[in-house]
Amino acid sequence: MKFAYFLVGLILVAGVGGVVAIMPSKRDRFQARVRAEARQQGLIVESVRLPRLILRAEDRVSAGGRLRKTSRMCVRYRKRFTRRIDHAPTWRLLRDPSSSTPIVGWRADDDEIRGVNLFQSEFWQAMEALLRDAPQECWGVQALEDSSAWLGTEEPGAASFDAAALRMSKFLDRLEGFHATFSIG
Repeated sequence: MKFAYFLVGLILVAGVGGVVAIMPSKRDRFQARVRAEARQQGLIVESVRLPRLILRAEDRVSAGGRLRKTSRMCVRYRKRFTRRIDHAPTWRLLRDPSSSTPIVGWRADDDEIRGVNLFQSEFWQAMEALLRDAPQECWGVQALEDSSAWLGTEEPGAASFDAAALRMSKFLDRLEGFHATFSIG
């Protein structure tokens, strides 16, 4: 009889444990709500891979000699411009505390830069002023002819999910204004 109670208890624990294991965490729920709110504000939400810029030797190669992935998943929040800016430069900056070119703390992704070079100080000084407002969870920013993007993660913090989405949307609006100002057309 005791064995039957033990067996029933074990089955219940296994059942409840399985359900608890698949339930989303607080962070997962926060991210889902931020992404939903961002979509309602007209942002395009995409998952992308970004290179890890600061790697120790053990981050690149395992103890067994296998190469590890040197990129990480992040979310890109992209906002379409009100109008296409055909002659504006396109670029992508990634946060890198060890970099000083073109902006201290940010590195240019050379494969993504067109229409501006790393030595146009007026452009990068203006961009540096804009990036001072970028939250720590922002790992990169990008500008194209038709949209601007914020790359990073959503971390549950003091901001609510709608405040986090609104903050990203406002940052991307400022980035659009900056981008239009430096159009070369």
